[in-house]
Amino acid sequence: MSEPPAEACLIDAIESSTNWQLCIVCQGDAAKKGPLVSQPQPQSYERILVAIQERAQLQDGDFVQIDHRLKGNTSSSLQRQGAIWHRMCYADTTHTQKIEALRERHAYRVSTGVFNVKQKGLKRNRSDMNDVPSSATTYTRSQTVPLDKKQMFSSVKKVRKINYSKSAQ
Repeated sequence: MSEPPAEACLIDAIESSTNWQLCIVCQGDAAKKGPLVSQPQPQSYERILVAIQERAQLQDGDFVQIDHRLKGNTSSSLQRQGAIWHRMCYADTTHTQKIEALRERHAYRVSTGVFNVKQKGLKRNRSDMNDVPSSATTYTRSQTVPLDKKQMFSSVKKVRKINYSKSAQ
């Protein structure tokens, strides 16, 4: 007997780890994510695959694992499998402004060599804050000209005196 190629076994293992009755992005059926899109448009399959692949290349959170799970699939194979997703998951995954911000952030990391990114829920320490360049200086009260309270209140007294003298006439 001949064994199947290693690539075919890998694709089968990956496909078996995806539950096609659940959302292909979050693999959940949680009601808080909104309704499942049960009959997506054909172009939506291609769009979500491209977005997942790009976000995985930009090292965005869980999209690396999602990309590994869906590796080897095309839009037509997703259609054959009956892949579905939550509207919110699709919207979040394909959001063009988020992807553009990820591209810019990734380009910045590559150009500066600073790859220590603040992870969600973790506080930055002082060394992380020193690595982040500030484009604008911080404006504090110590940089302002202090108020001269005598001058401020004397002008109010003058106005009251003028108004009082006008009303007395």
